[in-house]
Amino acid sequence: MSITQTNTIAKIAAVVAGLGLVAMSFASFAVPAQAATDNSAAIAALQAQLAALMAQSGGSASVTFTSDLTIGSKGASVTALQNWLISKGFSIAAGATGYFGAQTRSAVAAWQASAGITPAAGYFGPKSRAAANAAGGSTGSTGGTPTGLTGSGYLTSISTLGDIVSDVKEGDVGDQVIGESARAVNGDVAVQRLDVTFDLTGSTGSTNLNRYVNSVSVWLGNTKLATMNPADGSYQNKVWTLRFNNLGGVIKSGTTGNIHVSVDAVSSVNSNEAGATVKVSLLANALRGTDANGVNDTYGSTINQNFTVSAANKGKLTLTEASDDPAATTIKADVNNTTTNVTLLAFNAKATNQNITLRSLPVGITGTGVNVIDAIQSVSLMQGSNTISTKTITTSGSAFQEVVFDNLNQSISKDATTEYTVVATIKKIDAGGSNTFASGDSLTATTTATGTTNFDVADAQGNTVTPSGAVAGHVQTFQQVGITVTQVSATANTSVGTTAGSGDNTQYAITFKMTAGDQDLYLSRTISRSTTPSTSAVTWATTTSSTASSTDLGTAGLTAADTNSSDVAGSYKIPAGSTRTFTLNVTLVEKLVGSAGLSGVQLTGLGYGTTTSFGSTFTSGLDQFKTADKSMTVH
Repeated sequence: MSITQTNTIAKIAAVVAGLGLVAMSFASFAVPAQAATDNSAAIAALQAQLAALMAQSGGSASVTFTSDLTIGSKGASVTALQNWLISKGFSIAAGATGYFGAQTRSAVAAWQASAGITPAAGYFGPKSRAAANAAGGSTGSTGGTPTGLTGSGYLTSISTLGDIVSDVKEGDVGDQVIGESARAVNGDVAVQRLDVTFDLTGSTGSTNLNRYVNSVSVWLGNTKLATMNPADGSYQNKVWTLRFNNLGGVIKSGTTGNIHVSVDAVSSVNSNEAGATVKVSLLANALRGTDANGVNDTYGSTINQNFTVSAANKGKLTLTEASDDPAATTIKADVNNTTTNVTLLAFNAKATNQNITLRSLPVGITGTGVNVIDAIQSVSLMQGSNTISTKTITTSGSAFQEVVFDNLNQSISKDATTEYTVVATIKKIDAGGSNTFASGDSLTATTTATGTTNFDVADAQGNTVTPSGAVAGHVQTFQQVGITVTQVSATANTSVGTTAGSGDNTQYAITFKMTAGDQDLYLSRTISRSTTPSTSAVTWATTTSSTASSTDLGTAGLTAADTNSSDVAGSYKIPAGSTRTFTLNVTLVEKLVGSAGLSGVQLTGLGYGTTTSFGSTFTSGLDQFKTADKSMTVH
């Protein structure tokens, strides 16, 4: 026995004697209520001293918390709480001072978070007292056994766990560096204690563990049982030992529990420590378990793992098309006023390896049939409903305009994705008037801008990051008449010829929805096989990969899924603000003997207008309204 242990035991004896004298005074004298309060304070003070001394000697002492404690509280109850928190691995740098300050509040909050107590605000109230008392209020290594255990359980089948991180990156949180599994038989087993050692003998850098990791945690499955500051461990010959007491996790009878040790790496590793080897071990009998009868036992044979703490991988920013990026469509532009909130592009920005700061983002806008400045008044970068930056178009005489959104300072957390949208205010349209922005002109936005050097992106280490991936938006065509067309389905079914010399025939069906804006629209019922769109017909053609000359047209027609009293032989009516569904049906027959043809069908144009005279053609995005190519032959 060491001199330190002998002295500690002597101190414990003195405290116990003090408790005895106080107790005797209660037995021998009747005292006023105020005196009883004073004596209770004396007992609490002695209990706190006993708890602290027992913790030093590796023994145990139980404290029952009876009062709420918060910032400004003082006395023996605070001392007892501080000793209890420290014994559980929650650091209080000043030690057990008896004063509840900011350090104690932080320790209480950390314990509350680990115990699942909400809110984890650092106030030690009824909920926290109940949890602490249920855990036995223990300040030693063999604290209270969790309630609800059954049987005379013990652990078996101790084995090493995988899922281990060997290269910890600076700034990493929750990297698992070692672990073991254990199966409870004959009853439940409470995981009460775990000793974890970190051997820095092989390190070429510092032998201070906190130069590599900020904290160490023990987990049972997905539940965090405890966290310790590395500096609170014991140190000898370049080896740090962290003893996690009173863990309280339970492995139920007949089940296997996975116990992992995880580390939170330092935010910035020095060059001397980067790549240095840290050996983490669970030595023989490092794990202590307790059954329902309070019987303790230790388990496990020595397992070792090595890890390094290295500089973080350089951050990455990847741009991809968002799911709600607007498809190619036609947008109504007003002849008298600007049209606001027109989304040209929606894209995702994902950060990996590190947190990313997006400072500057270039977006290219291309006008077809119009210079950008004649069509757009201003363009904004938005995140959800928040406008981050707005730019006015100033360059004249150019069908391409690069807009640079700068001074953004957008933070994107590691592994997080943020969606951005590019939204424009469109000038009034004046087909045939003085304004050069006319019906049929279109705009396309893209992150594939020519001036890629205008990207300004940095990772958490300050490294310059060049975004990967490029998002090309779809064509947005502007008309004086509002119309939206979306594809529903496109199918192709082949019927095999059954007689000599007969060709296979394929029935193609392209179903689409047409929505009218604030004016009634009329869709032509005339069907034309042509690659040139018409203002007075629904046009279709075989796909570019087909052998169009080898097929005969069987039939072609347009049908509506519903009826309207204003439908006539030459047109379908779509009332303002409504949607109707139509299907183009085409049958092709193979006629080329001795060769297998290949054919598909696509829409090339929709002739429509605000009257039955039509006069407009919808083509936006129709290159996607097509069926699969089908193989046909003559038998």
